[in-house]
Amino acid sequence: MANRITVQKFRKLYNNALLFNPSSANYEVGCQFEYEAGSGRRMFEIGTYFSSYIPLADADNEYFETYFDKIGTDEPDQAVFAGLDITTSIDIKLGLKIPYVKMDIGATINYADVTRISFEEVSCRSLMHDKKTAGRIIKTLSDSKTKNPKQFKRLIEPVMFLHDVYYAKKVKISIDNGWGANLKVKLEDLGIGFDVDGNLKTLSTFTFEGNTKVPFAGRIESLGDLIKSTRGR
Repeated sequence: MANRITVQKFRKLYNNALLFNPSSANYEVGCQFEYEAGSGRRMFEIGTYFSSYIPLADADNEYFETYFDKIGTDEPDQAVFAGLDITTSIDIKLGLKIPYVKMDIGATINYADVTRISFEEVSCRSLMHDKKTAGRIIKTLSDSKTKNPKQFKRLIEPVMFLHDVYYAKKVKISIDNGWGANLKVKLEDLGIGFDVDGNLKTLSTFTFEGNTKVPFAGRIESLGDLIKSTRGR
């Protein structure tokens, strides 16, 4: 049975794994991923599918794009971990802008009074969804490197892309020091659905239904690393 893990363990187990902030529906497997500085902070930018960087015959390019499109519309697979817990203040601050709740929770409550954010019943969309196709992608990259190693190393190898994206059916936020009462009023005013347990005057936990179309986290990999490793979900 899959286990719950912390964000720290998530990052340790899956190199280049991170929480998305802000999260967006266009964060899909196979898309180019890069950081861009803006307003004093790093922003995530998503580009086209990484196959556009590889010299391909039209038939091969169409094959890979069709595969990536299919991953994005198929039901996600069960992830190897059942849930992800955020307990550190820095990550909690990031996690307060979760896509399931159409508001910036951090504008209503003090993130320092959030004790935990949990993503439950986690699923995954992965490049490795179909081992045969993934193998074909890796072979195509390897062939490209063999034909023109200098060009590959300079232009293709550094390209980062989304190898896995993670979704949750439920998100739980535990709030201390009575801030739950403020959040409850705000959510009701906005018509946002939720369940709440505990004492709103002390510690309370809000539960939101997740959105399996919008990922909350992902794992990034470079095209150079992809042909060296076939790490799964």
